[in-house]
Amino acid sequence: MVKKTFQYIIAVYLWTVGILSFCLFMLFSLLFSLFIPFRKMDKQLRFIIRMILKMMFIRVEKEGFSALDKQAVYVFMPNHVSYFDSFVLYAHLPFFLRGIEIQNHFSWFLYGYFIRKFGNIPIDQTSLQKSKKSMFQAVDYLSDGISVLVFPEGQRTLTGKVEKFKRLPFLLAKEAKSAIVPIGLCGFQRLLPAGSWLIRPTKVSIKIGKIIDPETIEQKNSKDLCEYTWKEVIRMTQTEKQ
Repeated sequence: MVKKTFQYIIAVYLWTVGILSFCLFMLFSLLFSLFIPFRKMDKQLRFIIRMILKMMFIRVEKEGFSALDKQAVYVFMPNHVSYFDSFVLYAHLPFFLRGIEIQNHFSWFLYGYFIRKFGNIPIDQTSLQKSKKSMFQAVDYLSDGISVLVFPEGQRTLTGKVEKFKRLPFLLAKEAKSAIVPIGLCGFQRLLPAGSWLIRPTKVSIKIGKIIDPETIEQKNSKDLCEYTWKEVIRMTQTEKQ
């Protein structure tokens, strides 16, 4: 009973720190964006997010980052486990990148306005035609030197297992002729399990998999490419320590 009460107290503290800090972050970012483009503030914004995560006792371990070319433009494809995934990835991937995000997030108070100004791409998953439109916008981003983060599962896993990937993001990669970076996210299920509001301070890992170069992407059809990337992400997440 004492242990559970302590967990509740910690969780309330972490949510309070996280929400207040992130709201202030969004407000000040929007204010400064009136004078300085988001692109020029990118390093500072990522640093602030890292500090917020540290205040929430979220420790991040990185593996395989040395394989990344910091001058390249990539399509990053991680598994999707928790609400923290995109924040941790944005904070720690050393690239100017934007994400493809579910359209209804753009209607949320403050956060929706922020991500629209920030440059994330809304995707309407109820319509294949509208989803394709979002992917073509992502192609334009990649052509402009902006890396793209997309969760190919389409939604968070409820079981902790990597769900089957959707093929549309791989049509994006083929169209853009940009390298794919499979990413395995580990520990996020312990941090914030699906269906729970209890945040548990823990260490999470970002594991960079075998980068799929444009030549390989061109040789494979979208179905095979999807399967290949899915298996690579599973390989990385299966090495997670239980």
